[in-house]
Amino acid sequence: MRTNKRSMPKPIEPLSRDDAELMSQIYQKYYGNMKKAVLTLISGPDVEDIIQDTVVRMIQAINNWRDLCENQMYSYTYNAARNNSINHLRTQKKMNGITAWMHA
Repeated sequence: MRTNKRSMPKPIEPLSRDDAELMSQIYQKYYGNMKKAVLTLISGPDVEDIIQDTVVRMIQAINNWRDLCENQMYSYTYNAARNNSINHLRTQKKMNGITAWMHA
């Protein structure tokens, strides 16, 4: 079975105390922003999972956004959550196609 390397999360290295505090602040400040982005495409129980996956991916790329200004962070969190939602929909579509094919 072929796996998609992009969808496989990298192992998370322990965050420094400063990075953990920064991540906590960002999560609290931009949670609503991420949720709004996800809800534009998805509803139901998957919303929280997608937000959590977005946060995990942000932690994995912490060096890319550590020095962003507030406007950039707002855009980054919104787009990251939106892109994760799109990926989720693509995965669901593929899984539904595989399931339909297996039952045909």
